Amino acid sequence: MNTDSYMMQTPLITSDLIEYAEIVYPKVEVISRENNDQIVVTNYGEIGARARAVASALIDLGIDVGDKVGAFAWSTRRYLELFYAVPGMGAALHTINLRLHPDDLVYIINDAADKALCVDSLSWKTIAAISEQLTTVEHYIWLDDIDAIPEHHPFKHLYAYDDLARQGDAQFRWPVLDELSGCTICYTSGTTGRPKGVVYTHRGNVLMTLSSTSKGFYGYPERDGSGQSFLSLTGMFHANAWMMPFAAPLLGARLALVGRDYAPDKLMELVDVGQVSLAAGVPTILQSMVDYAIEHKRDFGTVTKVVLSGSKPARGLVETLETQFNLEVGQAWGMTEAQMGSMPILKSEYSDLSRDEKTTKKYRGGLMNFGIKQRLIDDDGNDVPFDGKTPGHFIVKGPWVISRYLNHSDADTSGYMTDDGWFKTGDIACIHPDGYLELVDRSKDLIKSGGEWIGSAIIEAVATSHPAIQESAVIGIPHPKWQERPLLIAVKKSGCDIDDEGIKNYLKGQIASWWIPDDVVFVDEIPRTATGKINKVVLKKQYVPLYEQHSQ
Repeated sequence: MNTDSYMMQTPLITSDLIEYAEIVYPKVEVISRENNDQIVVTNYGEIGARARAVASALIDLGIDVGDKVGAFAWSTRRYLELFYAVPGMGAALHTINLRLHPDDLVYIINDAADKALCVDSLSWKTIAAISEQLTTVEHYIWLDDIDAIPEHHPFKHLYAYDDLARQGDAQFRWPVLDELSGCTICYTSGTTGRPKGVVYTHRGNVLMTLSSTSKGFYGYPERDGSGQSFLSLTGMFHANAWMMPFAAPLLGARLALVGRDYAPDKLMELVDVGQVSLAAGVPTILQSMVDYAIEHKRDFGTVTKVVLSGSKPARGLVETLETQFNLEVGQAWGMTEAQMGSMPILKSEYSDLSRDEKTTKKYRGGLMNFGIKQRLIDDDGNDVPFDGKTPGHFIVKGPWVISRYLNHSDADTSGYMTDDGWFKTGDIACIHPDGYLELVDRSKDLIKSGGEWIGSAIIEAVATSHPAIQESAVIGIPHPKWQERPLLIAVKKSGCDIDDEGIKNYLKGQIASWWIPDDVVFVDEIPRTATGKINKVVLKKQYVPLYEQHSQ
């Protein structure tokens, strides 16, 4: 008996998500801060129709199935439409980090072989300066108001996106595609070498969307029954904006897009206009919103839940959001190569714990998402137990985890894939018996002192919980006896004062005594990568040579 015939074999493709929203949630709003600082309100019905029209117009331009279309622009409603228009007609949308160095931009646009490139009024000059080096780009698309097109530009073929939307077929029927074909592309930040392309498939994106809208992630019941409304605090170029362009339409949730302005007053305005219930972003952005709310004696309005990821937040931030603003806070683990790999939820069995005990659980990296498998291994590849104490190299497997980077052959994967097909995340972690992930450090950031490992991320988290510390970073510096010792680099909060002894005394009792940094350096600003993470490569180049002189 052929059991394959009992159910239809239909592919999982992302155009199904917007088609579903067009039918079920056509009037649900999308709130977009445009590049001219105006807030524009549209809805999923309009988004879907414009995406169809643009998809048909791209075909007329000569964009074929399998081609790549790059987007170097800020997060607005037009960019959201690209998430459906480009993959929906069979090409792949290459979301490009706006903060990359021009040399890296040239490399990744050529490496991806983008056939068309979308720019806006705030980004076009960067691309104009390198356009002659972009060997594969045939068409440029103006992803902004038509009247903002500059009179003089170097682009031979520049098309207004709104013209494409107007001229294209709003009744265009989405084609049936291979679910394993490329849907979106995101490059790593390249802090340890050239950026590498991560190709997300239609199947992977749909399954990730279904997982992220399951219990406790983006899908959760509203306290007042008014419906869900999401504020996306991550750029569209950052791992599919944490799946919000796909998750919000599926759930029928309102979606607020920040454009380019991350000033906390502008973000709070979007909270109010969009009646936002959930905000998701990196800790530094949420910290700025907290500081603004405290200074202006306001609350977070309609927000009930915050999802943090990207880097370990200060415990003080989590506690402030929960105790002072009465928000539910969850921390998730994710990365470009694996998207969102854990759920930021608290198990119902822990509902009777004290607030402090609950915060401890939430402060970990969340629970494994369905679809993702997790392991810990030692340096020899042996499995490490999930006992919450023993750290190991964190490796993952799943339908939205890469098996290789773009343009890599199978022979190129040995540095990041195990022999049995698991992806090496580069994180050192513990997994507790109840399933909660706890990150110890990035493997490249571990400090080896006297033959024992010190986790820099743990020291940073404790140091940043001090009320006078805005943020901190810990790196290893050479030591004549112990090989390496931790150096704490910290930024003080405005108007606060603390010296090195003060912060060392604060660390005592909260971390092992031999983990306490030998030295503390206070700076005005800590360098960051193009994705907003602390750039320890730069810090090591700056400080390690200074201490090498003393260790010899």
